[in-house]
Amino acid sequence: MNCLACGNPFEGVAGTPCPQCGSVNASTDISQDPGAPPAGDPGPPPPAPDPDGPAWERQRSLGAMLETIKGVLIEPGDTFRNASRTAGIGPALMFGLILGLAGSIIGLFWQYFMGAAFGGGLGSSPFGGGLPPEFADILPGPTTLLILSLAMAPVFLLIGLFLWSAIVHLMLLLLGGASQGYEATFRTIAYCSGSTALFQAVPFCGGWVGGIWSLVAQIVCLKEMHHISGGKAAAAVLVPLVLCCCTMVALVLGIGIFVGTNVASGF
Repeated sequence: MNCLACGNPFEGVAGTPCPQCGSVNASTDISQDPGAPPAGDPGPPPPAPDPDGPAWERQRSLGAMLETIKGVLIEPGDTFRNASRTAGIGPALMFGLILGLAGSIIGLFWQYFMGAAFGGGLGSSPFGGGLPPEFADILPGPTTLLILSLAMAPVFLLIGLFLWSAIVHLMLLLLGGASQGYEATFRTIAYCSGSTALFQAVPFCGGWVGGIWSLVAQIVCLKEMHHISGGKAAAAVLVPLVLCCCTMVALVLGIGIFVGTNVASGF
């Protein structure tokens, strides 16, 4: 051990006086390693762990895709609580497009085959009835409609992801809840939409179940991504839908009143 007062090396234990200068207190605090940090200095902090988040952002594989779907559907809060806010929209866009297209294709084929089974093909109700005769002769056949729908599905899906993310982010800005940028909102919407898209594989109710589950996941994940209250996250997602539904109802009622008035007047 070395005396901190005079630097004299000697053998002893803490509290042993230095044989050269007689200092007791100085000899009780000794460093055998000259390269060790001074007393009280904890040294450099350990490296920060990589942020958690969707597994798809760390690896592009089927296993990572399934893990991401599981995280979004079952543990959305834990999945997005420590997720990176600046990982880029590329991985999320790829995830949303792949699963969104898969769900759209399955849903279109279900509609086609169930419509054909009930006598109408694509565009008819699976519960029977089909389109009115005056429209049936104008519109293309069910197979043509299926092909057109499949061809346009990527375009509509891409527009839908960016547009809905923009609407939700605008609502967050209006509510004072957009603590992160548009990128964080888009990634949240893309992962939630993609993870619930395969619900369309379930006939009749799959689309409804997937849609509701997607909305719930979006609310929970936005709450974590933007560090806001659940109320603000729910308002950002649900208010645009309520306004859209009210607008559609008003539009349908207006058209109905207009048509009924003209029919009654002998139009």
